[in-house]
Amino acid sequence: MMTTKRVTVEAEALSIGYGKGNSARCVAEGIGFSLYEGELVLLLGRNGVGKSTLLRTLSAMQPPLAGRVSICGRDIARVSLQRLSASVSVVLTDKTFAGGLRTDEVVSLGRYPFTGFMGRLSETDRRVVREALSAVGMLHKERDYFSRLSDGERQKVMVAKALAQESDVIILDEPTAFLDLPSRLEMLALMRRLVVERRKTVLFSTHDIEQSLPYADRLLLFSPSGLCCRTVRDAAESGALEAIFDGCGLHYDKAAMRFSLDDGRVRACGNGGAD
Repeated sequence: MMTTKRVTVEAEALSIGYGKGNSARCVAEGIGFSLYEGELVLLLGRNGVGKSTLLRTLSAMQPPLAGRVSICGRDIARVSLQRLSASVSVVLTDKTFAGGLRTDEVVSLGRYPFTGFMGRLSETDRRVVREALSAVGMLHKERDYFSRLSDGERQKVMVAKALAQESDVIILDEPTAFLDLPSRLEMLALMRRLVVERRKTVLFSTHDIEQSLPYADRLLLFSPSGLCCRTVRDAAESGALEAIFDGCGLHYDKAAMRFSLDDGRVRACGNGGAD
């Protein structure tokens, strides 16, 4: 028997950009798509196309110029910040300054939607914080000051904060930035576990495209001509994946699942020195 997945994120006739009225600058318009529970969605596009603007709009960090965004069936323009925080959590690439807070205290901020006006943590809240730190491999640093962590460690802690929020939707802007190769793969595997084991909807952008593709269920492909949503296989076979980098001289090898640079003279796709 077929089961219907619940829609968790929906964009309808969405226009994104900055400013208001005559001074508004539209980055993209006519955007429409739906995301579902239990799927990992990768947002791809060239620099400057509007990926971060889209993620900020979906998470209510900036208003749309037109159209509507719904999270778990609720119009984000019509719900309180606290109620919205219980449905969607966000991890951005912006530098985070947490003063004299310890690592566990930063993660505990993710419990804000559940702690009430006084912000007191219950035993359940503390357990959730520790589980979130453990999930990203940072439990051993729970008592360290956040300001003393490396950039990569701070990134992991901010993901742990999102996990502690226990939202249905997690939006991440370049979560693998600042991480070394083993940590990047750990982060991708973690996001995959979240959708498989906890039925989360995870939407993320990244420049680590080749490493991320095997983990994704679907792709949001963002280009100056618009945005489309495809499965990874369909995007590769139809040429849509290669098309978002049109004009860059890139070729996507579907069999090897990797990009190569073709400058018209030599294709940069070596064999590592093997005969």
